Amino acid sequence: LSLLLVAGFGVYHSVLHATYDVTPCKGLLKDGMYKGNQWQPWGCMMHKYTKTDSERCFRYSRFWGKSNHLVYVGDSRIEQLYTATRSWLEKGADPLKNTLKHDGMKPLIWENSEQNLKLEFLPAPEVNGSMIKALEKWSKGPGPTVLVIGAGAETIRRCNGSLEGLDEHRRNLTRLKPELENIMEFGGTKVLWVLQPPVNSDLLNGSRKVLTNDLLWQFNTQAYRVLEKSSILVWSSLYRLVEGTLEDMEDGFHISDLALSKSTQMILNLVCNDNMNFNDGSCCKSSDHRRSEEHTSE
Repeated sequence: LSLLLVAGFGVYHSVLHATYDVTPCKGLLKDGMYKGNQWQPWGCMMHKYTKTDSERCFRYSRFWGKSNHLVYVGDSRIEQLYTATRSWLEKGADPLKNTLKHDGMKPLIWENSEQNLKLEFLPAPEVNGSMIKALEKWSKGPGPTVLVIGAGAETIRRCNGSLEGLDEHRRNLTRLKPELENIMEFGGTKVLWVLQPPVNSDLLNGSRKVLTNDLLWQFNTQAYRVLEKSSILVWSSLYRLVEGTLEDMEDGFHISDLALSKSTQMILNLVCNDNMNFNDGSCCKSSDHRRSEEHTSE
């Protein structure tokens, strides 16, 4: 039965790729749904990584001389993604058991020399010159393995939800786009633009009350339009991931523990699946891409 399921996913991958240009890796980042507390990506399986799996992945990369450098750039919700990934890799702990406290908006670095592994958070709450400056170190030469980047909510708050703020965001994202493409092309980096996750308006306080999901989606729509013809990966499934746990948010803005746990697993699937020998229809395996191409060409 398990072999039939894997074969079925291979055929399904091929149909998605041929019909919608959705590869198993794009499917992981594009969409999905909750089945109970489990997350099912669109068109592939998300492997559940243990701490041992993660260590094997990064040691394998180190053996082949590859760096393992994950960089997160953005606001406090991007910092949450960094902290959740660090907690898992450091202690094998989901955010539900996470002992790391919110450190505020300052640069953060964690390293593991045995795995040649480095995680980095760079604060950049808005898409502006400061965000571009934070990326300057990778404008020439090797870039990080993966760059997870996103912002927008702070601009809505600062501009009180005005159209001027939306236009400012669009113009600055247009300026940022070639910088991200340069890091991809010359730095060999996978760049993920994180769409702004939704909020639970009933729980928002203070100046964040101006945030609405309609305004956030207007910013996301501009991101789609600016980035649609580039190779930058848009992480849109995070929106749905957070949307399914709005009631579990503590303050209506920051991502819930369950959604953080699943987002960490998404990052590990993106980075590690091609290094691992999982035979479970996992997302983001080059063998799956080759199989898709074979079926498409037939």
